[in-house]
Amino acid sequence: MMDRAGLVGADGCTMPALSILPISAACPILMIMAAADELELMNMVATSAAYDQGPSALRYPRGEGVGLKLPERGTVLEIGKGRIMREGTTIAILNSATRLAECLKRRMSWRLMGCSPPWPNMRFAKPLDKAMIRQIAAEHEVVLTVEEGSIGGFGARCHAPVGE
Repeated sequence: MMDRAGLVGADGCTMPALSILPISAACPILMIMAAADELELMNMVATSAAYDQGPSALRYPRGEGVGLKLPERGTVLEIGKGRIMREGTTIAILNSATRLAECLKRRMSWRLMGCSPPWPNMRFAKPLDKAMIRQIAAEHEVVLTVEEGSIGGFGARCHAPVGE
């Protein structure tokens, strides 16, 4: 469990937290998840408990959840599969989970500029949903990545599978 693994404000220096993904991704057998909200966190804890193919890591943001109603138990997620939160055209924004709420708040700004981007929530930093990344790259003129990370992080990892 990686607490406050990103921009953490008044907690002090954030450099080590911003480097967690690039450092962790170097471990070949490590599965890495990043929760966008409290329901996803609950499901990722269940996924991590059920995962028996090696070690797993779960990154979650600082602060409170967004207020979602939670079930009694989490659901195990399909490893390495993202989900499309909103459909859209022209520009696609790939989110590395912890920034999803902020991305969705900015949706109206994009609409005012004449864009309606889809909002894929990638969920897994490793393994990446390469099929989703390829599909999005093929169907959109511009693909942006949003993350709380550093060089070698989520955006860099998304770039490699597109060209394979």
